[in-house]
Amino acid sequence: MFKGLTKLDKLGLNNNNISEVKNRVFENLSQLQILFLHRNKIENIETGAFNNLTSLKELELDYNNIHKLDLEMFKGLTKLDELGLSNNNIKELKNGVFSNLRNLQLLYLDNNKIMEIESLAHLTELKTLYLRNNYVSELKHGAFANLSQLQILLLHTNKIENIETGAFNNLTSLKELELDYNNIHKLDLEMFKGLTKLVKLGLSNNNISDVKNCVFENLSKLQILYLSNNNISELKHGAFANLSQLQILFLHRNKIENIETGAFNNLTSLKELQLDYNNIHKLDLETFKGLTKLDKLMLSNNNISNVNNGVFSNLSKLQILYLSNNNISELKHGAFANLSQLQILFLHRNKIENIETGAFNNLTSLKELELDYNNIHTLDLEMFKGLTKLDKLYLSNNNISVLKHGAFANLSQLQILFLHRNKIENIESGTFNNLTSLKELELGYNKIYKLDLEVFKGLIKLDKLGLSNNNISEVNNGVFSNLRNVQLL
Repeated sequence: MFKGLTKLDKLGLNNNNISEVKNRVFENLSQLQILFLHRNKIENIETGAFNNLTSLKELELDYNNIHKLDLEMFKGLTKLDELGLSNNNIKELKNGVFSNLRNLQLLYLDNNKIMEIESLAHLTELKTLYLRNNYVSELKHGAFANLSQLQILLLHTNKIENIETGAFNNLTSLKELELDYNNIHKLDLEMFKGLTKLVKLGLSNNNISDVKNCVFENLSKLQILYLSNNNISELKHGAFANLSQLQILFLHRNKIENIETGAFNNLTSLKELQLDYNNIHKLDLETFKGLTKLDKLMLSNNNISNVNNGVFSNLSKLQILYLSNNNISELKHGAFANLSQLQILFLHRNKIENIETGAFNNLTSLKELELDYNNIHTLDLEMFKGLTKLDKLYLSNNNISVLKHGAFANLSQLQILFLHRNKIENIESGTFNNLTSLKELELGYNKIYKLDLEVFKGLIKLDKLGLSNNNISEVNNGVFSNLRNVQLL
């Protein structure tokens, strides 16, 4: 078929109906460097089919029906550096099947039915290995022997239960290891020994119940650690020892109830910590000690009932704080002390009834505050004092009945104010006077029965006003005269 094409260096045969690759079909293509055979119906590849492709660098066989790899299938492909075998039905990798591929750097074996890993020893130049979505149940000692150049190893969505000590010993160049979506129950102390260059480790969606002290201590270069969706109930002092370069730590959707003082002590580079969807009841004053670079903290969907004064005082760089869906009933003066860089604070869906004057005093950079779905009855005159940069304030679905003059004083940067689904009957004149930047005001689903002539005075930039589902019976002439920019009423 390809007779005479002696100088061909790229051949694309993908997306056809090829079911078999016969011996010597490519025998005249000694200059070929790239061969695409993906998305066909290939079941059989005869021995010797690729023998003469001595210049081939990339071979794509993904998305076929290949069941087995014969020992001499890749004979002669001494220059191959990329091999794609993903999305086939391969069940077994025989010892020596890749023995000729001494220059291979990228090997893709995702979405097959591979049960064991024992045939990779010859791939001494391999840098990337994809083995996601297979049936591997165990990683044995020496499984990755001789793969000292490997940088990326993806093993998530297998059936791994056991990882023998020394399984990763030789992976001295490894930077990324994904073990998410397996059945791993425990992490042994020497499991990750030798992975001195590892930057990213994924262990989410397993059955890990305990993080032993020092289990990660060999991973001094680690920057990202995923441990979400496990069964961890406690974080002990020293759990993350020696992870001074860690920047992202995901622990959400576990069963964490207790965080020992000092659990996060060594995480001096941490920027993002996700602890949402756990069973955390209380936050001690030193829970977050040492997290001086943290800028995002997720604590939503726990059972936190109290925010003690100073609990976040060590987090001077924090910009985003999620505390929604907890059982917080009160915000005390100083609750958010030292959070001068905080920009987003989510407190919706709690049980907040009382907000002490000065609770938000230190939040001089805050731009968004969500307090909807609580039990707030009144807005005290100095409740929002100090929030000079606030541009979004959500207070819907509370029990507010009156809006007092001065309630929103100092909020000259506010652009969005949601007050719908409360019990508001009366809005005092001058309530919105200082909201000169406000663009959207939502007052629907309340019990407002009258609108004073100057109720909207000062809202010179308002372009959207919601008043639906109230008890307004009469609209006086001039009540909307100040709202020259309103487009939706």
